Amino acid sequence: SWWSYATTLPCVAIGGITPENCAPLVAAGADFLAVSGAVWNHRQGPGAAVKAFEAAIARALDEAGQTARS
Repeated sequence: SWWSYATTLPCVAIGGITPENCAPLVAAGADFLAVSGAVWNHRQGPGAAVKAFEAAIARALDEAGQTARS
């Protein structure tokens, strides 16, 4: 998370982010993922998309040896 050393501004990742491709962004230390398109256009609905993101982010944090920030 080199970003946190360079600035106090949060790092926001945006553009084409899905549960399937968010892991590298999480591992790199993104503070926020802008995922509105993936949520609202999910074939099983927004609730399913949010659950998929929760699981994908938890896996990515676990693999990176990090914990969720609130």
